[in-house]
Amino acid sequence: MGRVLVLISAALLLVSGMAAVPARADVTDYVIEISVDGLGSPYLQSLIAGNRLPNIERLQREGVWTNNARNDPSYTVTLPNHVSMVTGRSVQGATESGHAWTGNSDPNAGQTIHNNKGGGFYAESVFDLMHDNGLRTGMWAGKTKLSLIDTSYNGTNGAPDMVTPPDNGMDKIDTYVYDANPTALVSNFISSMNANPYNYSLVHLVNPDAAGSWGGTNYNNAVKAVDGYVGQILNMVNNNATLRNKTSIILTADHGGEGNGHSVNTAYLNYTIPFYVWSPDCASANRDLYAINSTVRTNPGSGRPAYSSNVTYNADQPIRNSEGANLALDLLDLPAITGSLMNVAQNLDENGTAPVAPSVIAYSAFNETPIGVTAWTPGALGTELGFSTSMIAGPWYSGAVLGSYDSATSPRRFRMMGYEAETTFSTVDLTYWDGVKASIDVLIKDTTYEADDYYRAILTNGADSITLADVTGTALNSLAKLTYLHYEAAIPDSWTRAALKISGHTNSSANAEAVDFDHIFFTGVPEPTSLSLLALAGLVLARRRRT
Repeated sequence: MGRVLVLISAALLLVSGMAAVPARADVTDYVIEISVDGLGSPYLQSLIAGNRLPNIERLQREGVWTNNARNDPSYTVTLPNHVSMVTGRSVQGATESGHAWTGNSDPNAGQTIHNNKGGGFYAESVFDLMHDNGLRTGMWAGKTKLSLIDTSYNGTNGAPDMVTPPDNGMDKIDTYVYDANPTALVSNFISSMNANPYNYSLVHLVNPDAAGSWGGTNYNNAVKAVDGYVGQILNMVNNNATLRNKTSIILTADHGGEGNGHSVNTAYLNYTIPFYVWSPDCASANRDLYAINSTVRTNPGSGRPAYSSNVTYNADQPIRNSEGANLALDLLDLPAITGSLMNVAQNLDENGTAPVAPSVIAYSAFNETPIGVTAWTPGALGTELGFSTSMIAGPWYSGAVLGSYDSATSPRRFRMMGYEAETTFSTVDLTYWDGVKASIDVLIKDTTYEADDYYRAILTNGADSITLADVTGTALNSLAKLTYLHYEAAIPDSWTRAALKISGHTNSSANAEAVDFDHIFFTGVPEPTSLSLLALAGLVLARRRRT
């Protein structure tokens, strides 16, 4: 079999020879995310019950939904929440998981989400993954402050497209439209979609927030106007043969409100918002999202849970508005945003049948090895991988490191510094696993690299290989960051085994060039028991593997 091309979910990485990942033709090819500014759930359901919102009620009746979702627990205002909605990140948070945008006014000229946080930070977004995989993206905004998102991902400030050829450029949002008049905005959106559909579009409707006086007559009329726009979008989908039965709609809000304000983040009326999904993939209509996702999300009642302290988004968390980005990517069969927190496991289920959670087959976190090892066999943990290292050249100086490295402020990881060497990890048996993925996190020290420097991560089954990463020379400079980049690849079901090899060359005599590797994981879903399948079906089933 030939070389298998891989899908990588890093914001900045350089891998050659990879084809774009298409959307699934039989489920969803287009996702429309509608953000209704100021749509508070406590006011919404009474209007639906009074038959005043027939189109939003249709989203409920034909989709899955909750009126008890949450926004960011620290900020119940527009701009921080919209940045969270496109990046899948919290506002506050260390390293990659927090985007740090707290202001709610128009950004300064040239100001971006990235340079606001600084330190080499790049906030990969839903627009990055869509655009870099060859899909069309668009955003229609009703407030000038949302220009921050367009500026952050334009042709100057967006990341290079290094995921899959062809090069789709740095401008991640193909069309950005601002119009303070929501009627004109929606008209423009519908015309644009009918002319040439966007695979992902974010439509911001400002009516409820502009009306103020939450729960009053003006507010209720503004929500009714939004319902009319939702109806126009539904009619567009139903009347367009390209979009019909191929389009999913996500509806949520940035915040609610009470009186004439919404900035108090501890107020129930400010932090309680809707989250609806209307999709051809909805197996069971008019179902509560928490009931469908009871093992991965928890209904917060009237509470305002903080984010989990864990790195991953835990089952004790509520459904949040910022889950829409990774849900949209999941609907289009694309991986989650690198560095994101909300729905990073893409386990928010919209179709009523929760997927089987992947299990860890094997891993290596370098938690037990000393500095300067050339080979290691793990102890009692059978799933943890051993490895061996072969020296090619070096060390170039006395401070060179090749092995597990630790410091007072960093977790233990495998560092390559001042050597050229190759490390091969133990072979992983994939015989009884499906949907196997391999991943590795790489941190390149932020310095200047020369032509003979490189790092590579290759998967092999002995005959074929998959390139996780292969970066040489000065191309390393664009990837030198303060945070890890995540590389991930799907392994064909025909492989019965796989081994990971990482190699690199750094020779700085000034102890400046270093590449750290961490969190090597092989994950998959156990194959169904063959005998059970035979008993149920009465058929002799051929295994997909071991042909």
